[in-house]
Amino acid sequence: MPVTASAQVVLDAARDDVLQRLDALPEPRSVEAVTGVVAAMTTEGAPWVAADGTATVGFEAQVGGSGCLIGSVPPSGRATVETGGFIMDGGCHALTGH
Repeated sequence: MPVTASAQVVLDAARDDVLQRLDALPEPRSVEAVTGVVAAMTTEGAPWVAADGTATVGFEAQVGGSGCLIGSVPPSGRATVETGGFIMDGGCHALTGH
């Protein structure tokens, strides 16, 4: 779903803050450490956080009524975080079959 201009300002600020905190984590970064940072920075519900087979941690989290942060955190190196709108059910993470 589209993001309004005012919501994008909120999402951009949240993205910048989360990126700074994720990049400050000691390496290698764990699922628990990433979950702690993302949960502390988001305002609605619990974020979805999971590690893939390469130990990269992915997450999707809601920032108030503004939208979502979608990120990837490798065990070492720079994290990436994008902003986006809500999916059709009003959340951020599309489950299999949706």
